[in-house]
Amino acid sequence: MHEDITGRYNCCPHDQLVGSPPETLPVESDAYQNFRKIVLTRTCQRDLANVSTHGGTSICKAKNALDMLYCRKEIFHPISTYPLYVKMATMHLNTLRLAEIAGERNPIRVLEIQRKYNGRKSIITFKNPVPNGVTTF
Repeated sequence: MHEDITGRYNCCPHDQLVGSPPETLPVESDAYQNFRKIVLTRTCQRDLANVSTHGGTSICKAKNALDMLYCRKEIFHPISTYPLYVKMATMHLNTLRLAEIAGERNPIRVLEIQRKYNGRKSIITFKNPVPNGVTTF
């Protein structure tokens, strides 16, 4: 097992679950405490910040970019409008992620760029837009 790539956990040790999904775990339960030990490991926390369905931009980076698009700091809106902008950014992100999972976002162009102060290269992937009933993202 390649721990540096997948971390300690790369599959569930139990058989396929049958029946209705379980209820929310009480904080004092052993199952919750065991789950907490797994999720709070350094490897899992690092991977959560970089998670992506098909590679590319992490969820955190994409959400931050959309927040900056919808909630710009240099434009002052009434405070009551910010929940709407946050919901729009979240809807935009969910639309893009669902399209990626469904295989609807195909790469149009891929660029490999050498970083200025880092020896490794970055890959930028431009993907086709996703129609959303009202507009195209």
